[in-house]
Amino acid sequence: MPRLTDILQFPQGEVVTIVGSGGKTSLMWLLAAAHRQAKVFVTTTTKIRRPDAWQYEDFRNNETLPQLPFGQGITLAGDEIAGSEGKLGILLPEVFEAALPYFDYTFIEGDGSRNLPLKGWAKQEPVVPQATTCTIGVVTLWPLGHKINEEIVHRLPLFSEISGAAEGDVLTLEHIAAAIAHPLGLFKGSRGRKILYINQVENWLAENQALKLLTALRPAFVQELSLVTAGSVRRNEGHILWQMGKGENRYGR
Repeated sequence: MPRLTDILQFPQGEVVTIVGSGGKTSLMWLLAAAHRQAKVFVTTTTKIRRPDAWQYEDFRNNETLPQLPFGQGITLAGDEIAGSEGKLGILLPEVFEAALPYFDYTFIEGDGSRNLPLKGWAKQEPVVPQATTCTIGVVTLWPLGHKINEEIVHRLPLFSEISGAAEGDVLTLEHIAAAIAHPLGLFKGSRGRKILYINQVENWLAENQALKLLTALRPAFVQELSLVTAGSVRRNEGHILWQMGKGENRYGR
């Protein structure tokens, strides 16, 4: 199976904002590491837990980010949030925008899900910067067949509004498809090219479910996407389900 990082490739200067639930933070760090030979900028427009030091070469905050130069590797930037046990908050917009030209690739976490696999989006989220040239929406299918409740859904009432799924219902592919394609769903406020990534697809059953999800999405919505891919961040494996200009339901290994 191809490597996920070979499928998700970006031109130099790309600003990628990752939204959704079910692996977006892990995907962000996988993509950042894959471009480590260049100058890579990693930050958040919400909150992010500061990772282990080996995952980045440099750390900056609002005060130190304007200080040049930036070296090769990953620069993580954010303001430490007091009393949050290591979480980082947002950069000032002017500080963030001034830093962008100095990096070859930028990866931004634009969403929070409290580590739950499903979510609804509040009015103020996701936060996708104007400079974004590509938005990746992340979903996972492992909750299929589970009862919908607050143990697996962040902002359950909002998820119900966009998916049609009430608390206690059994989660279906149609519920997930509705949440992806709804104007207030996964790609709300997206900018640039739109990529749908289905995570934790690691066996034939999950692959079949991913294909069925693609079929459940409205054709008109799929045509708005540049790529639909499924795979495993953990294994750095993936395959293309659909690609703009290459036909629907294209399934390549």
